[in-house]
Order: sequence, then structure tokens, then C-alpha cells
Amino acid sequence: MARPVVPDLGIGRESAGFVSRGHPWIRPDRFTKGLDRLRPGDLVRLVDEHGRGVATALADPGAAVCARVVPDGWDPATAARRAWQRRAALHAEVLTDCYRVVHGEADALPGLRVERLGNCLNAIVTAACILPHLDAALAALAAELPDCQVIVHEHLADLRRSGVSTRAWPLGPRGPRGARSATRAPRPRRRGPAPPPGAR
Repeated sequence: MARPVVPDLGIGRESAGFVSRGHPWIRPDRFTKGLDRLRPGDLVRLVDEHGRGVATALADPGAAVCARVVPDGWDPATAARRAWQRRAALHAEVLTDCYRVVHGEADALPGLRVERLGNCLNAIVTAACILPHLDAALAALAAELPDCQVIVHEHLADLRRSGVSTRAWPLGPRGPRGARSATRAPRPRRRGPAPPPGAR
């Protein structure tokens, strides 16, 4: 079976230099060409002004970071399993079962952080480019921690802001494992001094 054609995303000389030196992000500028025909999560080949391949990346058109570099031959499930294996010493630690399993770009899963909290995997999505690949990555991690609960927080804006979309994973015919999708609303601020105890 022929491999799917990976589209090119043109970048300028300065951006190509940054990537060649190990920088994982591309910010759009006047030299960026081809974003208009891409969708979040599309695998692309970054090419310089001469059409030479620089790196492979996940596209995120419309975002402040329009592409995030991944290794050539990238596969989300493989990246997730490797991230789990890198934390082997933590898995074996008897004094804690709370630690980060996936460190985003450092584990070739840009826009995704996953923390283990006991028998729960807490996934934080910070970039839309990982969303089409999220199920594959989480399935690989869940296979390493049988019977775990997985919670996904989609937080594509500033992590300090409210309005996080939270859901259980995976989604089934009756919704996410019996849980309902929820959006955190900001807590109302109390104005003035607090009333004395017993006051209405």
C-alpha cells in the first residue's frame, strides 16, 4: 500500500534555521506558505525557501504556533508507549504514584501533557494539532495501566484562564463512561465583607 502523500508547509529561512537547531515550534509569518489548505493535526513536511525538507510537523493553522515538530515517521501510539517506558523508574517507585507521564514536545506528543494520579491519567490538551491523534495516544497509555480512569481537559487558551472543557475518556454511545461533558465556569466573586456566621 502506498504511503499517503504528506503536504509541504513552506517556512522562511529564519524559521528553518531555528528548527534545524532543535526548536520545536513554527510561528506564522509572511514566509509561511500552505497553511490555508491544512487542518489541525495534519502531518506536514516543513520545507525551506528552496523546497528542501527541514522537518516533519503537525499543522495547527490559525494558532499562534502554526506547526509543531515531530520525529520523521511519527506515530502517536508509539510516542505514547515510549513516553511510558521512559518513566520506568517512576512506575517502580513505591513511595509515589503521582507524576507526569507525557511532557508534550519532549515526548513527541506536542500539545499534550499527561499526569498519573494513582489509577487516573489526567490529560491536558494545550494545542488543537494533537486532538485528531488523542485517542491513539491515550489508548496506548491506558493499555499500560489497566482499569485506569482517563480524564481529558481541553485547554487551548492560557492555562490560567477558566472555561476548561473536561470529559472522561473514551467516548462511548452513552457519552464518556457515564460521565457528562462539563465546562468549568469561573467562581463568582463575593463583593464586600463576608456576612457574620448565621446571618442570611
